[in-house]
Amino acid sequence: MLMYIAGLTNLPREILEAARVDGAKGLRLAVSVIIPMLSNVTKSLLLLGIIGTLQTFPVVFLMTNGGPNHASEIFGTYIFKQSFVLGDLGIGAALSVIVLVIAFVLSVLQIMFLGSQLGTGGRESA
Repeated sequence: MLMYIAGLTNLPREILEAARVDGAKGLRLAVSVIIPMLSNVTKSLLLLGIIGTLQTFPVVFLMTNGGPNHASEIFGTYIFKQSFVLGDLGIGAALSVIVLVIAFVLSVLQIMFLGSQLGTGGRESA
């Protein structure tokens, strides 16, 4: 929410005033002008969300340790158990590389399909 608030405060007032002069109000102003101008903020938050979902290890490990019966197990807890509880460091390292590749591929796909203008605060560069 803070990122969207920061994006809203950085929107050019001239464009918003021009849209109002052209007759855009309320929902039409939001859908046609404001939301498209906040697309870079949305792209950045999507990328941060993908990375954040892969970093949930501490919460799951401390709360449930992946149990009961592996019900809340995620990549991180499974890798930890393979590496340090069962002592199989090779499988743990291989799984860690797989998680890294998944995160990289998701990030690249997100940039390819949604564009690479991340973090410009809603302003397109020429």
